[in-house]
Amino acid sequence: MKKRSIYIVYVLFSTGRERRTARYLESLERILSPNCVVVVVNNRNISLRQFDRWVALYGSNVDHEFSGWQEGLNYLSNTYASDQADVVVFINDTVLDSFENRWTSKLAAKKVSRLTEHIDVHAGGQIVRSKMGEVEIFGSRVKNYVATNFFFLTFFAIGKIGLINPEIDFDRYVEENFNSGMLKSSVPITYSVFYQEWLGFGRKGGIGKWGKSKHLPFAAENFSALRKKLEMILRETNLTARLNLHGIRIADTRSNLIVRKLLRISSVLSGH
Repeated sequence: MKKRSIYIVYVLFSTGRERRTARYLESLERILSPNCVVVVVNNRNISLRQFDRWVALYGSNVDHEFSGWQEGLNYLSNTYASDQADVVVFINDTVLDSFENRWTSKLAAKKVSRLTEHIDVHAGGQIVRSKMGEVEIFGSRVKNYVATNFFFLTFFAIGKIGLINPEIDFDRYVEENFNSGMLKSSVPITYSVFYQEWLGFGRKGGIGKWGKSKHLPFAAENFSALRKKLEMILRETNLTARLNLHGIRIADTRSNLIVRKLLRISSVLSGH
């Protein structure tokens, strides 16, 4: 079997971590392949001085990381003659948000380098066990989904699902499920629990996990930002739904439970 080429598309948005990002990408090169092509998509007009050794593009940020990944992928498709078995690793810079995220993504990269030796593996990432149960996302059903801060697809899988960032009638979805920023009573309870947990929707004055990390409690003035995050969550689950629809198995790159617990303890002790 011909050795697969590996590409990395990394979306950069957070400021003040350029050196750390460069070191992180260098570590991924050592893990995945010294010959892998790295494309850094700059979604926030950040100085690219630290990224001279890689391809650096300015992203539109119209759909946050998803438009960035699509723009990076478009560059690869237009520049390289890739085989269907070749692999693209898509990364969102939230992998640098915590000690645990950094190390679990590096462990995942080691697993990716092993998984790509198997010809029948075309997609992989950290599988999130959904508390929602099985739900329908834009006509496709999904239960567990792949977290999109670090995942990979082969060009075969990309060819099957089409765009990483497809056109979605998100305005219609919000209109059907929300009323002036509040969840409509007709929304299934599984959705309601999920939105409450992550975004605080449906709990007046409440705050979800993501809202807490960004200091954005549920309130009218924050609805635009929370709504955009909801769109990214839906795009994330929709990606898995489309892979499922085409029968593409998603390999789980999570480290084992003991390693994850040790990393979490270490993260707390180190103050990260």
